[in-house]
Amino acid sequence: MQIANEDHYEGWHITTECWENKPADWKPFDPIPYAARALLQLLRHDQFEQGWAATATCSIPDVGERHFVDWPDAHAVLKAEARTLINTWKK
Repeated sequence: MQIANEDHYEGWHITTECWENKPADWKPFDPIPYAARALLQLLRHDQFEQGWAATATCSIPDVGERHFVDWPDAHAVLKAEARTLINTWKK
């Protein structure tokens, strides 16, 4: 199962993806581990003093994925991190 969620914030398109990441020794009734990542894509480059290109992208984490035990939590945590990162860039 893979679940994607989309959001927009301050001119950025934020997509979070989450999928089951069961180890080989996983057994029924064990918690289902999830892997997740976020992709940020700049939609409006005119809001940033640095002159970002309209195709600017960023991912969280930079490489690979993060691991969670709850997929709604995965989306919420990654979206919050994305918004914090965007706010840092705007300063």
